[in-house]
Amino acid sequence: MKDNQTPQGIALMIAAVACFAMLDTLTKVVGSAVPVIMALWVRYLAQTALTGTVLLPARGRRLLHTRRPVLQSLRAVLMLTSSLCAFFSLKVLPVGDFTAVAMLTPLAITLAAAVLMGEHVSAVRWLFLLLGLAGALMVIRPGPEFQLSMLLPLGVVLSNAGYQLLTGPLTRADGLVRRTSTRDALPRCC
Repeated sequence: MKDNQTPQGIALMIAAVACFAMLDTLTKVVGSAVPVIMALWVRYLAQTALTGTVLLPARGRRLLHTRRPVLQSLRAVLMLTSSLCAFFSLKVLPVGDFTAVAMLTPLAITLAAAVLMGEHVSAVRWLFLLLGLAGALMVIRPGPEFQLSMLLPLGVVLSNAGYQLLTGPLTRADGLVRRTSTRDALPRCC
């Protein structure tokens, strides 16, 4: 008999959403207390140390090698851009407005995957994504008093979507996971 993991999955999803909310709030607090560049430097230093501690013993120097340095560099710039836009967004916008816009990232990823990568997206998935868009619009209440600062979380959405779209194929290109289809292959030029 198969073990039912639904309650565990629900608990993990609730924990993940709580972590995202705490991260946005903590980013707003830290961003108002220290310069953004310092906050990002500490964040990426800690992330590098933790990731290295966990992954270097298991994968060794192979972890530091890539077959696609140009695309890995682009992926790094996209993540840095996403972080910069997030910190600056949270300096000038309420956490709720920022989060509502930032949560449109799955819509951007799905749209890009369907249009640029030829991925099939079911009608039900489109419906749920459009409901998410409607929810975000209800939170941010767009109107004639549009603020240019709302472009910052849009930068988060676009750069994070680009980062996510590059992550899977680059992981497979560098041999960290097996390739699942020919669509996942990257062109040899990059």
